[in-house]
Amino acid sequence: MGWVRCNSRWDALLCGRCDASPARSNVVALLSSGVIPAAGAEAYREYALHSVLACAHAAAVKWGLETNLIAAGKVTSLEAKPFPDGSSDITVVFGDRYFFAAFSHESRFLFRDLVYELKWALSATTYKQHTYAVELTRRGTNHLSLEKAQRIAATAVRSVGLAAAESAVANPSRAEQLTWRNGSTNYSLSCYGFQWESGLDGGCTVAVSGIISNVVLFDSESPRLRLPSPTNLVELLGLPAGTILVKSRQLAYKWVEAQGMLAEVNFCAERLTLPMRLPIHRRDLRDLFVAVPDGGAVLGVTLDSSKYSFSCYVTERLRYIKIGRAHV
Repeated sequence: MGWVRCNSRWDALLCGRCDASPARSNVVALLSSGVIPAAGAEAYREYALHSVLACAHAAAVKWGLETNLIAAGKVTSLEAKPFPDGSSDITVVFGDRYFFAAFSHESRFLFRDLVYELKWALSATTYKQHTYAVELTRRGTNHLSLEKAQRIAATAVRSVGLAAAESAVANPSRAEQLTWRNGSTNYSLSCYGFQWESGLDGGCTVAVSGIISNVVLFDSESPRLRLPSPTNLVELLGLPAGTILVKSRQLAYKWVEAQGMLAEVNFCAERLTLPMRLPIHRRDLRDLFVAVPDGGAVLGVTLDSSKYSFSCYVTERLRYIKIGRAHV
């Protein structure tokens, strides 16, 4: 058996009224990634799709993409992850080609042309390319120079309002034609990479293809491109009003059991006419201790207020009251 201690703020509780006494069905455990389970929440998926669809269409028009692919009927993949703060991570693929992602949880916006983009990861000195994309950009006709590609990248940055000053756009921290080394031979690829680490409203990385003379990757971490959070997220997810979100199923169970025992404490304190403000709410407690056996069931709970310590066991019956706090 181990003792699990939560402090007075009870960090496991992320939202909802702390002083409520929710039913068991009103407690939802977050996934290990901190995401709210949203399986089957079609209203939320519709919100996610149309939120990204609006941004994707605006970008397609500004960047000269094939706008006929940016449509609800062209979606080949959709994934949406809601977070307790109202933000969402949403990824959509249109026509098996255009990948758009809005990670509002991290204020990140990402676009990739899956056909012409190099699967490169920008690091201090190297790029890693996907074999198919490398061959495509190696053998395809390059219509651009580094200077022309930079103009296309800078235009894309300006079009979404990231440029605080023209001088910042004109001077990226990195600008180069990508290369690929095969054995002892270096090949110049029909793709160019640019990175702005400062001077813009958030960092930005852009790749431009010399084959199609257009942006094939746009990765920005600017709050300016962050999707607004919905005001009715709970409703979109199909959750009941007042739902409490906790970080794990074990904590969800503990919270429900503690709430049941808090009702028992109030029942007894009122009949004993204890000299304290009643009823006792969650916010009145200084500490909460939950004893959890190896099997996972709650064996007992100790609730400490400023004046008294109340101990209950699995039967949810009060076993004893101690003057002063049990755990200091």
